Amino acid sequence: MTHYLKEYSRFNTIEEMDAGAEQHTMSNWDEMTKSDRLFLDVIRRYSVKYGTAHLKHGTIEEAIGKSNVTVLRAIRKLVNLGIIEKFHYIRLYT
Repeated sequence: MTHYLKEYSRFNTIEEMDAGAEQHTMSNWDEMTKSDRLFLDVIRRYSVKYGTAHLKHGTIEEAIGKSNVTVLRAIRKLVNLGIIEKFHYIRLYT
Protein backbone atom coordinates (compact mmCIF):
# COMPACT_ATOMS: atom_id res chain seq x y z
CA MET A 1 0.00 0.00 0.00
CA THR A 2 1.42 3.37 -0.97
CA HIS A 3 1.05 6.32 1.34
CA TYR A 4 -1.26 9.12 0.16
CA LEU A 5 1.42 11.78 0.72
CA LYS A 6 3.76 10.28 -1.88
CA GLU A 7 1.54 11.45 -4.74
CA TYR A 8 2.09 15.10 -3.70
CA SER A 9 5.88 14.91 -3.48
CA ARG A 10 7.94 16.92 -5.97
CA PHE A 11 11.29 15.47 -4.88
CA ASN A 12 13.01 12.16 -5.51
CA THR A 13 15.47 12.30 -2.60
CA ILE A 14 15.83 14.02 0.76
CA GLU A 15 18.95 15.79 -0.51
CA GLU A 16 16.99 17.20 -3.44
CA MET A 17 14.31 18.48 -1.06
CA ASP A 18 16.89 20.07 1.27
CA ALA A 19 18.64 21.75 -1.66
CA GLY A 20 15.32 23.09 -2.96
CA ALA A 21 14.38 24.50 0.45
CA GLU A 22 17.80 26.13 0.79
CA GLN A 23 17.62 27.60 -2.71
CA HIS A 24 14.15 29.06 -2.09
CA THR A 25 15.24 30.47 1.26
CA MET A 26 18.29 32.18 -0.21
CA SER A 27 16.56 33.54 -3.32
CA ASN A 28 13.63 34.91 -1.27
CA TRP A 29 15.55 35.96 1.85
CA ASP A 30 14.45 39.62 1.72
CA GLU A 31 10.77 38.74 1.23
CA MET A 32 10.72 36.22 4.09
CA THR A 33 10.56 36.98 7.81
CA LYS A 34 12.31 34.91 10.45
CA SER A 35 8.93 33.25 11.19
CA ASP A 36 8.53 32.36 7.49
CA ARG A 37 11.95 30.72 7.48
CA LEU A 38 11.15 28.81 10.69
CA PHE A 39 7.86 27.65 9.15
CA LEU A 40 9.64 26.41 6.01
CA ASP A 41 12.17 24.56 8.16
CA VAL A 42 9.36 22.81 10.07
CA ILE A 43 7.74 21.76 6.79
CA ARG A 44 11.10 20.49 5.54
CA ARG A 45 11.75 18.48 8.73
CA TYR A 46 8.30 16.87 8.68
CA SER A 47 8.66 16.05 4.96
CA VAL A 48 11.66 13.73 5.33
CA LYS A 49 9.74 10.46 5.09
CA TYR A 50 7.46 11.14 2.10
CA GLY A 51 8.82 14.35 0.55
CA THR A 52 5.72 16.25 1.66
CA ALA A 53 3.96 17.07 4.92
CA HIS A 54 0.41 17.03 6.28
CA LEU A 55 0.47 19.15 9.42
CA LYS A 56 -2.14 20.77 11.61
CA HIS A 57 -1.73 24.48 12.23
CA GLY A 58 -1.40 23.70 15.94
CA THR A 59 1.57 21.42 15.31
CA ILE A 60 3.32 24.18 13.36
CA GLU A 61 2.45 26.78 16.04
CA GLU A 62 4.08 24.65 18.73
CA ALA A 63 7.15 23.93 16.61
CA ILE A 64 7.91 27.58 15.82
CA GLY A 65 6.45 29.11 18.99
CA LYS A 66 4.18 31.52 17.12
CA SER A 67 0.44 32.18 16.94
CA ASN A 68 -2.07 30.69 14.50
CA VAL A 69 -2.29 34.05 12.69
CA THR A 70 1.47 33.99 12.09
CA VAL A 71 1.25 30.44 10.75
CA LEU A 72 -1.58 31.44 8.38
CA ARG A 73 0.44 34.44 7.18
CA ALA A 74 3.49 32.24 6.56
CA ILE A 75 1.42 29.72 4.60
CA ARG A 76 -0.13 32.46 2.46
CA LYS A 77 3.22 34.14 1.82
CA LEU A 78 5.08 30.95 0.88
CA VAL A 79 2.25 29.87 -1.42
CA ASN A 80 2.31 33.31 -3.11
CA LEU A 81 6.10 33.12 -3.50
CA GLY A 82 5.74 29.67 -5.11
CA ILE A 83 7.82 27.99 -2.42
CA ILE A 84 5.11 25.60 -1.22
CA GLU A 85 1.87 24.24 -2.60
CA LYS A 86 -1.22 23.92 -0.44
CA PHE A 87 -3.69 21.12 -1.03
CA HIS A 88 -6.99 20.73 0.78
CA TYR A 89 -7.21 17.16 2.00
CA ILE A 90 -9.16 15.41 4.70
CA ARG A 91 -7.28 12.47 6.13
CA LEU A 92 -9.48 9.40 6.49
CA TYR A 93 -9.19 7.35 9.65
CA THR A 94 -9.70 3.60 9.43
